[in-house]
Amino acid sequence: MMLNCRLLLALVALSISPILVLGQGPRWEAMDYGPFLSASIEVDEGNIACKGLAIPLGTAPGGEATMLFDMDLLRWAAGWRGDGVALKGIVYDGPHGVHPGIDGEPDWVSSVRPGLSTDGDFADIRPWRYGQWAPGRARWNGVMVDGRDVALSYGLGRTSLMDVPGLIVEGDLPIYTRTIQVSGDDPDCLIELFRTSRNSNLIKMDHPDLTAEDRFGVVVQQSSRPVMAIGIVQPVGSDARVLHQDEDIRLLVHPDEQPTSAIYQVLIAPVGTDGDLDAFASVLSAMGTIVSLSRFESPPPVTSLPTVETAGQLNVNPGRSQDVMEIKIPAGQPARDISLKAQAGSNFAVIGASGQERNAADVPVNDSHVVARSPEVSIESRPVAYWKFDEGSGDAMRNEVNGKRDLLLDGVTWRRGLLGRCLDFDGTARALWEGDRRMPFTSSDQTFSAWIATRSDGTIMSKTRPEGPWVPDGVTFFVRDGCLAFDVGWVGVVEGSTRIDDGAWHHVAFTWQKDGRVRLYVDGREDNSGFLPLDEAVDGAVVQLGFTAEDFPNPSSFSGYMEGVQIHAGVLTLDQLREIAAQTGAPLVQAWVIRGDLPGATWRREGNGEIRLHVPRESVRQQADLMTWRGPESSLADALQRLKGIQRPGESAFAIDHITRPIENPSNSWMRFGALDLLPQANASLVTTWSGDVWLVEGLDADLEDIQWTRIASGLNQPFGISVQDNNDVLVLGRDQVTSLRDVNEDRLIDHYVNFNNETMNTEHFHEPASGLQRDAEGNLYYVKAARHAKDALHPHHGTLIRIPADGSESEVIASGFRAPMGLTVDGGGVYFCSDQEGHWMPANRINRIEEGGFYGNNWTGTPMEDRQTYDPPLVWIHPSVDRSPSSQVRVPGTGWGDLNGRLLGMSYGTGRVYLILEDEVDGVHQGGVVPLPIQVPTGLLAGRFNPIDGHLYLCGLVGWSSDAKEDGGLYRVRSTGSLPLLPLEVKAVKDGLVLEFTHPLEPEAAMPEFWDLQAWNYRWSEQYGSPEFALDGSKGRTTLPIKRVVLSPDRRTAWLVVPTMTPAMQMHLDYAVPSDGGSQEGQAHLTVHTLRQESGRTHVTP
Repeated sequence: MMLNCRLLLALVALSISPILVLGQGPRWEAMDYGPFLSASIEVDEGNIACKGLAIPLGTAPGGEATMLFDMDLLRWAAGWRGDGVALKGIVYDGPHGVHPGIDGEPDWVSSVRPGLSTDGDFADIRPWRYGQWAPGRARWNGVMVDGRDVALSYGLGRTSLMDVPGLIVEGDLPIYTRTIQVSGDDPDCLIELFRTSRNSNLIKMDHPDLTAEDRFGVVVQQSSRPVMAIGIVQPVGSDARVLHQDEDIRLLVHPDEQPTSAIYQVLIAPVGTDGDLDAFASVLSAMGTIVSLSRFESPPPVTSLPTVETAGQLNVNPGRSQDVMEIKIPAGQPARDISLKAQAGSNFAVIGASGQERNAADVPVNDSHVVARSPEVSIESRPVAYWKFDEGSGDAMRNEVNGKRDLLLDGVTWRRGLLGRCLDFDGTARALWEGDRRMPFTSSDQTFSAWIATRSDGTIMSKTRPEGPWVPDGVTFFVRDGCLAFDVGWVGVVEGSTRIDDGAWHHVAFTWQKDGRVRLYVDGREDNSGFLPLDEAVDGAVVQLGFTAEDFPNPSSFSGYMEGVQIHAGVLTLDQLREIAAQTGAPLVQAWVIRGDLPGATWRREGNGEIRLHVPRESVRQQADLMTWRGPESSLADALQRLKGIQRPGESAFAIDHITRPIENPSNSWMRFGALDLLPQANASLVTTWSGDVWLVEGLDADLEDIQWTRIASGLNQPFGISVQDNNDVLVLGRDQVTSLRDVNEDRLIDHYVNFNNETMNTEHFHEPASGLQRDAEGNLYYVKAARHAKDALHPHHGTLIRIPADGSESEVIASGFRAPMGLTVDGGGVYFCSDQEGHWMPANRINRIEEGGFYGNNWTGTPMEDRQTYDPPLVWIHPSVDRSPSSQVRVPGTGWGDLNGRLLGMSYGTGRVYLILEDEVDGVHQGGVVPLPIQVPTGLLAGRFNPIDGHLYLCGLVGWSSDAKEDGGLYRVRSTGSLPLLPLEVKAVKDGLVLEFTHPLEPEAAMPEFWDLQAWNYRWSEQYGSPEFALDGSKGRTTLPIKRVVLSPDRRTAWLVVPTMTPAMQMHLDYAVPSDGGSQEGQAHLTVHTLRQESGRTHVTP
């Protein structure tokens, strides 16, 4: 499917009128992308428009007709009929290793070389295959829109062109049209039409209908048979010609023939019979003369622009979904006991704020939580295969059972997983278990289990032929519609009901009995069962991970992460599967915590070991939430912090307002937000969507009762940056260029998409977004460009920070070494901040403090092309357990946010949190840390802006790849409403410990060392994905730094943690649980210490 607009070209007037067809399939297919779509689009092997514009023309025999323009080479790459653009890849259906392509057979294609010439030379002289051809001579000006009609503006030398594509249908004959306005004073301009073969013949069309002197037709023949017809309508007196040069058909015009401009109409049609030629000649003879294309320069305003209204929600609790039991007990009611339901035989434990188990019969709920762990069981049978995937490199994985490297990788890479490393499947990769006679389903019982994390459908494991279509009796275990499924070819399918396409880690398994009984399991629970009798094994079948067959399921390839794959001969029990989950990734646990205040309530231990929530009789009304969480124990600490941090309305230092997005809208737009900027005088904002829209959001007043959403632009290429200039010019950053949006007729709908700067280079690779369009005080613009994933650079812009002057005339790389930066902060004085993500050449996530000329670690970056032996360290490393994916930063203005005024905040795509970034400088060395703030939304955050009028922070984001957040998009406003909780505002590393400055005075009892825990470790910088943790002595693991004592300042706002063995470390993590208001206040500071101040902490706590 593709571009959901059908356009019919009136025969004489060449006017395109829309018939909108909104699909009912997946969101990326149902969406109306507008009159054009920008993306990297493949025609065939070696013919990719990396900066492509797909323009739908209308319905023709054989499907929707579409033309594709290449903005780098200024050529029309192809025209085809079928289903428009096959919307594949991360922004559409999710897989990482693919990109869009044409969906149909092309009627014509052009050579991969420049699309016009004023000197007869069509050589592509670019030093790289990417970027604007002949910068300084060739010009891509942009797109002009009139309704659904599109005009492209470009030029070369002293010649300028306006080029309007169209379609005419005559019976069964599709005719592609180009209406080209040419101006300038070059003597010649050659315009590429399409590619043919060298042995083709070009002959003049001799037809009785073609008698007018302003038009002529020619026919391309192969083996004396007509294959293509070309018609030209030109101004009287012009001398246009159609030439056959080598493999190309070109149009020669003479710009200097006309005093101002000339309009040429070009008709192109695939033909095969005399009837086709007669129909073509009839159309050509009837073509009217077009004297002007000025309607594109100033189109008439639209009379009605669709607007969607929503109502916002003030002071919401946008935490991730979990089981919540609301407890409301009127004053004076009898005591109440509430059972905690868990798996039979579970081992219950009450865990205190310090992380230690509490064994008392009654434990207060206000500083503790309950965990239920599955009982340990023995697994008598050894697995026949077990792959940990911890190698981090190589093309074959070691089987832990026999020591052989028998799992062959095809395109698979690595990333950090639950227990160690995991395999990263990009939607094109797979792994094959070498050898035959693997998993004999017809003769023996089987159990397969694995940890997976995905947001897409696709194959987990299969046994069928390695190539070709799906066959009878093939076996596949896969994800369909977000749930598990098990299929035996031409027999049937068993489907589960538990959603696992949320990007979180899930333990999945199936058991198979040779009589055909199959059971599916998710996270230690049976999901479904069925009977699929299998009579015969498939000849030549192999066991694969991540792929089944070329035509089943849909999609067949897995996109996501996989870890701890085990295969057993025999049927394991549910308890044994839980034990395997614990051994291969993390134990599956259930936990309970109280949100709110229940005075006197306790966790009460029963005689059978189970635990109940006991709420005593009280003289006042009691209200709180009992919150339940299930998942891998490795995620428990983060989950508890999140659940406790979700404050009840009115209890937080911040109020979070939900600016409700219109999920249902006239264009079926997928409302996943990539960037925002504010129009503060108008109580409005502009937000971009990942799928290419720009929306005007009005009504952002105090109550948010009447929010109006209007789509004003569409078709952009993954816009992750937007900036409103002082003159109200709106600039949008996509993968392909910075675009200036112009509303020339003042109807609020964008008419001109003007190229402000298109020097950025762009490949088709998925891992190459541009983000963070920011401006400095002089008006210069900046953005970051990501590098390819697990691949070396193909052009100088991979993994770089780029500056554009205020006039957009050029661009320059000013820093490099980035892998996957997302977002940017321009801090003034030649200092910038951005995040980067753990991966190859990135041992952990990092927040970079950038200076011009810096290199920040990724040796597969585009500038410089040679490898470096050292790198500039970050302000702070961030372990993935703290934030799996940091994004943008934003500086708090000087007023309105209390202790946070002037400080740097960080946003997390991985968790939806906002955190304080600590900044410190020691003898010119910059280092810092991160401290979580009680701000979290249920989508992955990408961008934030402070409103200079109301002082509030506006946040937007999406979920489109791995994240712990759940909602695929959201727009929020954060208001500072009160005093911050107890947390550190400053952390300084001194020669004898750490000095922390807090938001509030600590209680005197906080001076006990047992309330504090400090660990330190280092990473290894290498091309492997991420890094293990290394203790300070070089062994694997972490080093605990003993805290000898804690000294408080007289005002108790500063604490000196005395650490006799204090030393620099790439990563330090401080946990504390200090007495506070009769309970306990937990917190953390996640730090990087490059160097120590050569002073004692004593100087900071003594008057």
